[in-house]
Amino acid sequence: MLEETGYECSELNLLDTIVDDNIENEPPYLLTAFWTLYDGRQRLRCGEGQAVEFVARTDVSHYDVPEYLVRIWDQAIVVLKNRRLLKECR
Repeated sequence: MLEETGYECSELNLLDTIVDDNIENEPPYLLTAFWTLYDGRQRLRCGEGQAVEFVARTDVSHYDVPEYLVRIWDQAIVVLKNRRLLKECR
């Protein structure tokens, strides 16, 4: 998180590890996903890619996002709702 967004997480929580085999002409590799709550104070910056921004879950279809990342996002939503850390998800 720090390297790619400039965000210093107070706590990282393991979500899942999956095999990413979606890159053409590249061997599969393990992708480990973590979740954390954004503190709303630290400024984010884009250290890799084109931009960094918060996107509503309901708007993800407007972006070119691999399906496995959407599944991971949905997993995180379930975890946060189960822990009562997320009341609603747009």
